[in-house]
Order: sequence, then C-alpha cells, then structure tokens
Amino acid sequence: MEGVKLMFVPDWSYLNAETFLMALGQAFFSLSVGIAVMITYASYLSKTEKIGNSAIKVASMNIIISLLAGLVIFPAVFALGYTPDQEPSLVFIILPAVFEQLPLGGLFLTIFFTLLLFATVTSSISMLVIVVAIAIGDKPEKRKKIAWIGGIIIFIVGIPSALSFGILSDVKILDRSIFDFVDFMTNNIGNAYRSSSDFYFCRLLLYKKYFT
Repeated sequence: MEGVKLMFVPDWSYLNAETFLMALGQAFFSLSVGIAVMITYASYLSKTEKIGNSAIKVASMNIIISLLAGLVIFPAVFALGYTPDQEPSLVFIILPAVFEQLPLGGLFLTIFFTLLLFATVTSSISMLVIVVAIAIGDKPEKRKKIAWIGGIIIFIVGIPSALSFGILSDVKILDRSIFDFVDFMTNNIGNAYRSSSDFYFCRLLLYKKYFT
C-alpha cells in the first residue's frame, strides 16, 4: 500500500515553488500543450469542431491513464525494494523487474517495450509535425524534405540522452544524467515557459481579431 499512499496521501513538506513548477511542467507535457502539439493539430481541424469538448475528453483520458499507470508502477516500486526517486528511468528499471516475476515474463516484456517503441515513435512524429508545419510555410511540396532533415537532426541530438543509460551513464549535469537533465529542462522549465507564452500570444491574437 506504500505506492498507493505515495500517490494519494499528500506530504505537505514538499509543497514549494519547485513542486508547482514540476507539476505544471508535467501537466503541460502530458497534454502536449507546452510543445505546441495540440495547437499544430488544431490547425488541421475543421471549423465546426468543438474545441471545448475535445479538450475535456483529452484531459479526462490523460488523467485516467496516468492514474492507472501510477497504480501499476508505484506499488511495484516498494514491493520490489526500489525507491521512487529515479524519475523517467523508473519504467526501464521497475517494469522489467515486475515482468521477471511473471510466467512468460520475457515475452510480455518484449511485447510491452515493442508497444512502448511505437508509442515513442508516434509521439516523436507528432512533435516533428510542429517543425515541419513551421518550416514549410505555404509550400507543402517541401514537407517530405523538411521532415527528413528535421527527423535526422532530432535523432542526432537525442543520441547523448539515449547513451546516458549506457556508456555515458557517468556523465552528470547538475547532479543529473544527460537524459534526466534534458527531461527536466524541457519538461519542467521549457514547458511552463512555452505554455505561458502560447497563452499570452493566443490571447493577444484573439483580442486583435475580435475586439479591434
């Protein structure tokens, strides 16, 4: 029950500005708001689409899935004697240990990480769409070329983060691995800043369109 208590019983001693920043960054990241994915996708919607209804559905499903994932991972963390302070790398440590305890665990672990790979690729494509949409402007014939160039650059930039679980595991930036540092900067700091900027500029554009 320690994992369930960790999720649902608040420890008010951790309530500070950094906690708010991390929670804000996580919310924006999981909803793909801070990285402008939703804004980019929304530009392809028809004008008859009800944005409010879509926003409620996306946010509700995100909360439900997040709770279910937490109820799977965190009780296993304590049951297997690990600590829940390993942040994003937790899934690569705890879940293999969980599947190891199950019959045919190796098979299910392979299936899980295969599905995780597809989820990662599709998420990467959604983020690549932002780069492509900005770069092509009003020249859709450049989409394929820009997609390849953007994808290759992103792949190269992501190599150090991937290697931080292996040969670069000893490299630390502000006491964090490369992966954890990049995650913290983009998820907690970058998302909060970008989301605030998006809100400001969207509000400014709407004001100019409807009130001037």
